[in-house]
Amino acid sequence: MKERNNNSNTVVQNDFNGWTAETTENYGGYDWKITTMKQSNGKIATIAIAGRAGKSNNFLTFETSPLTSPKVNLASVKANATEKKVRETHIIGLLQFDCLKEAEQLPINPKGDHKEAYKIEVGQVIFFNGYGQSESYHEKKVIYHINTSEWGTNYKYVNLKTLELGSTTHLEPSTEIFRIGTYYIEGEKINLDELNNILIEAKTKERKQQKKEDASKLLNQQLTNAKIEEGKKGLKIPKNVKAVIVAELMEDRSDSQTDYYHSQSVQTIYLAFSTHKRDLFNEMRKASLNSDNEEIRKFAIKPTVDQSGDVKTKENAEFWTPKDEHREKYSMGAGYYLHSGYSRSGWRISKEKYLDFENENTKNLLAIANAEGRYFCQVNTKQVKQDQAKKKVSLDGLNLEIIDYSQKAIAIIGNTKEIKEGLKAIGGRFNFRLNVNSKKVAGWIFSKTKETEVKNLLSKYKN
Repeated sequence: MKERNNNSNTVVQNDFNGWTAETTENYGGYDWKITTMKQSNGKIATIAIAGRAGKSNNFLTFETSPLTSPKVNLASVKANATEKKVRETHIIGLLQFDCLKEAEQLPINPKGDHKEAYKIEVGQVIFFNGYGQSESYHEKKVIYHINTSEWGTNYKYVNLKTLELGSTTHLEPSTEIFRIGTYYIEGEKINLDELNNILIEAKTKERKQQKKEDASKLLNQQLTNAKIEEGKKGLKIPKNVKAVIVAELMEDRSDSQTDYYHSQSVQTIYLAFSTHKRDLFNEMRKASLNSDNEEIRKFAIKPTVDQSGDVKTKENAEFWTPKDEHREKYSMGAGYYLHSGYSRSGWRISKEKYLDFENENTKNLLAIANAEGRYFCQVNTKQVKQDQAKKKVSLDGLNLEIIDYSQKAIAIIGNTKEIKEGLKAIGGRFNFRLNVNSKKVAGWIFSKTKETEVKNLLSKYKN
């Protein structure tokens, strides 16, 4: 390999792009910036670009723009971008540049005249190149409008496959693919008649899609308004309320391959109002009993072991906590909440402190929850207990009682052993720790929608 007489300025440095080598030299009345660096495809490449040098030899002010100035690929190698390899590749690129000069094969002649720049017009075929994409993946698009202003050029295009409309402000030649971006295929165009037909079809599709989306939004809004009106009928918010205790069903959205760990709430149930903002686990446990969901009601019973499975003793009493009590009052923590173990999925009970209960949006939020059966907040506990006492039904011969257990549920308590199979058959769920008049009793829980069916069943047993 012949040696190169290098009188130009070469700089090799390690910056945010990794190891980079850059040489600036003059040829044909123009300055050339010859750069070697690692590209997005994993290769180390040397590229030369023609332009005009600024005040510093390391800075080029191009006559037009870096996207339209002549470029030449000089060298490319698949290797790790170490300082040594970048230097070696840069030398190879410089030698190739010398060969092209001698053969007068650079896209700029010794007189200093640029090769005529390729002009992008309406009908030009372009495509988007993403990281790791193969050429077979590229979806071709066609430019149908070009708008140039003092802020730059905006190219509007239509996707030939999906007929989706879009725009871009930067285009590069397909022969110079080395990063994520949009590229044009020099010489590949479609005629205007064909483009007009495609554009008409795309616009028609866009209008139909927009009408469909507008109709869907209108329908969803109407359904939401109906739920709000329905939910407001039984909605009562105390004047002194400061927070609300909620149960959230969490769904794990983590991706271990990318070290991304996250869970998202997919359902919220409103359990009870609170007149303060203190995080009290006993208050959360009591509120869990307002729900008709057995998985939520289980939180009412305090675990006898901690996260490690240890029971409370004199030695560990100072730091011992039940296994479902989480205290995460630190940056990026979830605060105080009840949750089984450290799993990112399942039910979690916490206190929502940031709702403005005088705000109409908050009232609508609770009204929707009420209409959807996700609202169990009891405004006046004493009144509810009085109503339960009034609505008790005595069934002679069965020693059973039907009570209004909550706003959404009824309970059957008493001697149910002989009829348990019948109760189970119609959807009953047994719970040995129902909270009735501040006492724990065994019984069966049903949705209030099942009240008639329950009474009919008991009537059959009675007869």
